[in-house]
Amino acid sequence: MTNKQFTMQFHTGNPLAERLRAAQFTCLVEIDTPRADQPFESAVGIANNLARCAHNHEMVQAIAVTDRLRSENTHDPVQVAQSLQNTTPKPLLVHISGKGSDTHRVRTLLGSAYSSGIRSVLAVTGDRSDLHPGPRNTGGRIPPHPVGYTDSVATIREARNIGHPLFIGCGVNPFKYNPSDQYLQYYKLVRKLSIGADFIMVQAGWDMCKHQEIKWFLQMREMEVPIIARLMLLNREKIADIHQGLITGAPVSRSFASQLQRESDISDAQCLAAQLRRLALQVAGCRLLGYSGVQIAGIDSEQTLEMVLNAIQTPPDGITTFADWIEAWNDFHADIVFTPASTAYYMFNNLLETEVPAYDPETSQLAEQTFPRSSRFDRLRYHLAQHIKPNGTIASIARHLHALKNKETNHEQNRNHAFAMHLAPKTCPKRLVYGACGGSEADGLCEFGHDTCFFHRVLALANDLNKLNRLEDITPDE
Repeated sequence: MTNKQFTMQFHTGNPLAERLRAAQFTCLVEIDTPRADQPFESAVGIANNLARCAHNHEMVQAIAVTDRLRSENTHDPVQVAQSLQNTTPKPLLVHISGKGSDTHRVRTLLGSAYSSGIRSVLAVTGDRSDLHPGPRNTGGRIPPHPVGYTDSVATIREARNIGHPLFIGCGVNPFKYNPSDQYLQYYKLVRKLSIGADFIMVQAGWDMCKHQEIKWFLQMREMEVPIIARLMLLNREKIADIHQGLITGAPVSRSFASQLQRESDISDAQCLAAQLRRLALQVAGCRLLGYSGVQIAGIDSEQTLEMVLNAIQTPPDGITTFADWIEAWNDFHADIVFTPASTAYYMFNNLLETEVPAYDPETSQLAEQTFPRSSRFDRLRYHLAQHIKPNGTIASIARHLHALKNKETNHEQNRNHAFAMHLAPKTCPKRLVYGACGGSEADGLCEFGHDTCFFHRVLALANDLNKLNRLEDITPDE
């Protein structure tokens, strides 16, 4: 990976952006947009109660509003945010999900957010839609989603093209445990930053080695970008979701899952106490690791919010140093192993082992990695694409290329496929071209469960051709 410096875009009138850029640790409370089958006024009542409670606490500096988090059947996130504006003047961060979104929806949400005085948005591609059938319903073949998924890269580009001075965030999932999945996440992250993202939101997870890994990656690449850790408060229902694999993109080890189950089996009160303790330790760890802030998810009542804020207000056990924190984290988790696979991959060898949390080129040991080989057919497809232009005159070769590209006749689609090394992403259920989403399993299996993530092929081909840098570029390989 080559080093890249990013020039931050400074906008005025955005307290959230100003705090993060001034390196002031920031706490956001996440509020879910309610389902659309609930009447709007009553549905946003709970959200407004949470916002009112957050407004009364100085340690909450902003409120995040999710979009289509578990279902497409939700109210408009900007309308929910507008309702919250009547409750609190604290800045709002509106998520814009690509799940079931076309370009028109994305542009509409961006425009209405800005016209409502909202200056911060987070672009996410979104997990599998509840309206998108999986292989069990289609005999192994997964048809495209009727509306589709707008990649977060495309959403960031739209936000920049509109020209509004928005503070735009992008997501990354460092909780990947094989080299292909992990590097795909980081290559795409660079692409998002290159195209105009201003800050990073780390997907929720509990392996703190991975929280340090993403920080070291950014420091190694000399990317001084605000980074927020999304942390999730678990309750009995969410612990059950973890066991059923319903929390996408956050694989947990059997050891940790068993511990969560033991905590859940005791009582509601003791289960919550254990989760609050773990959350407080995570917040303290992220602060010491140099994160710009945290976004707390999983809060469903004012009472729970009060308990969360009391728990994280001061570091537990009087922790002041990173070495103290490592000891407290390890003591609380005893012999629990957070890696969900025996051969789990980490980009660095000595994570959570040094007393100094920051990346040091002298002591931070980059781990070896091996990518799989690409197929002959993928290499042939790439070389043909390099030598034949869209308006080529050799009809026979053009027909072969036409077939190799799975009968894609739209020039813009072919141009987009160039971002994926000219491999048509027919096996990606979301039909993504800019890079992998964050939903793959620990073994690299697509979240739809039908095959290995399509972008493993893209990475393997780029590696064989010594073109890994193409996976970071924002212009297609034409």
